[in-house]
Amino acid sequence: MDTEQLILQQTASLPEELKKAILLYVTFVVQQYQKSATIEEPIKKKRGGLGLYQGMIVMSDDFDEPLDELKEYMQMNRYLLDTHTILWYLENNNRLPQKIKVLLENADNQLFVSIISFFFVYIFLYFFKNRIKQFYFYAN
Repeated sequence: MDTEQLILQQTASLPEELKKAILLYVTFVVQQYQKSATIEEPIKKKRGGLGLYQGMIVMSDDFDEPLDELKEYMQMNRYLLDTHTILWYLENNNRLPQKIKVLLENADNQLFVSIISFFFVYIFLYFFKNRIKQFYFYAN
């Protein structure tokens, strides 16, 4: 027995409402099949890839050298501190290198802190209160 006959045999004893539902489904499947058969897949163009711009971009030999316009500024010993640097310095954490501690304690250096760092310190203190209490307990 072929598939069409099996479908007819199985649906023959069903109530009329279910037959209508099956007809709607079959109509939907046929429409989808016809759409997919008529639509051709667009040819995808290959975009990019390794080596696409090879030899087209040239970087100068002195790329990493300081700009003449910034040399005076760089001699001013100004430092923008990261949040971790602040926290590690305040905790006397051994993850902060000795070289950085010396820079922070040198009075000739100008130290700057981003406003967002204060927010991060607040969040740190809010969520890690127990850690701070333990730190001060052991430090005193």
